[in-house]
Amino acid sequence: MELTIFPHNNKDMFAWSPSDMPGIDPNTICHRLHVNPASKPVVQKRRNFVPERVAIIEAEIDKVLATGFIEEVSTQNG
Repeated sequence: MELTIFPHNNKDMFAWSPSDMPGIDPNTICHRLHVNPASKPVVQKRRNFVPERVAIIEAEIDKVLATGFIEEVSTQNG
């Protein structure tokens, strides 16, 4: 019971969306992959989702892009 009361009583202390966290230093929250540059990239199989789920996924991605928490990266096929 206490575990559900605490967040409710302190809801202003939690970030419920990316827009609730402006000004966080990217060096604190960024995730970087340590990839061996000699390894050849492998293309994963494309995942297919039902249209309703695609719309939800795209909306969430747009929210995070708008806050600047993520950015699109272009890769060159070579």
